[in-house]
Amino acid sequence: YYAKLMNTPFEQIGKDPELSSFVVSAGKVAFSDNCAACHQAGGAGKVGLFPNLADDDWIYGGSHEKIQETLVKGRRGYMPPFAEALDATQID
Repeated sequence: YYAKLMNTPFEQIGKDPELSSFVVSAGKVAFSDNCAACHQAGGAGKVGLFPNLADDDWIYGGSHEKIQETLVKGRRGYMPPFAEALDATQID
């Protein structure tokens, strides 16, 4: 699945039920392992510290490219860069 994902544009993954299901499952594990400590298990975050990732208000933009940029480079304040902690497949 990971090899197939690497060769499939973001927009098409959501249209493929099998790939989409795999991404959601793998994403839950990655989020739990790397993000939930700050953003909470449901993504609601903590007011004033860690942004809510479960709403429609994206501070830096909610496009796939902006989310990937945040993961790779981090953000000023509390968001560390994950470029060294996660491999390219996990980030994608």
